[in-house]
Amino acid sequence: MVKKLDLYMSTGIKEYWVVDPNAEHIIIYSFEDSNIDSTNMFKKNEKLESLIYPEFQLEINEIFA
Repeated sequence: MVKKLDLYMSTGIKEYWVVDPNAEHIIIYSFEDSNIDSTNMFKKNEKLESLIYPEFQLEINEIFA
């Protein structure tokens, strides 16, 4: 996970999602200038919102149903 995080951050990817089906949560990392700009964790019963596409929203319960 850390290798992917570093790779994505250094190659210009703007957002990286880590989905943990066992813990039933999603962590979203947002990158700017090859650094982590922000990190958000979304858990079951919450509404996920993309950090770079705020119009994209998803109920976490739909993913872990």
